[in-house]
Parts: sequence; structure tokens; C-alpha cells
Amino acid sequence: MTVIAMFNATEFLVFGLVIAFMLFLTGLWLWALVHCARPIAAGETRLVGWLIVICVTHVLGTIAYFLFGRERTQGTPLNGAHSA
Repeated sequence: MTVIAMFNATEFLVFGLVIAFMLFLTGLWLWALVHCARPIAAGETRLVGWLIVICVTHVLGTIAYFLFGRERTQGTPLNGAHSA
């Protein structure tokens, strides 16, 4: 008997939802890393601390970064230039 055959339908569904949630959180973590690292790669060093927090604390750091760390401006280029 295989391991999958030992699960009933409810356990299999819960297991699938947990895996999907974990993949979602990992994707959110990667997106936060990229969102934070792009300005650093362009020479802006003010986000280095946030990058360390995101790397060390994973989901908690990601949530904190999105709540408190990122700028609220929309459509602003990474180099800080504003169109007139």
C-alpha cells in the first residue's frame, strides 16, 4: 500500500491546501527579495537592512517589509527620476 492510498479525501485536500499555501508564501518571499534587491543593485543602499530582515525572518520579514518598508508611490521608476 502506498502512502497516498492511506490518506482519505479530506486529509488529501488539507495536505494540498497546506502545500499550496507554502508555495504562495515562498513566492511572496521571493517577490519581496527581488522588489527590495532591485534598487540595491542600482546603487541605492537604503534597503540593505530590509533585505537582511527579509532573508533572515522569511515570512515575518516579508509581511513587515510590505507593511512598513516599501514606498507607497505608484509608477515611480527605480532610478528616482520623475517625469514632468
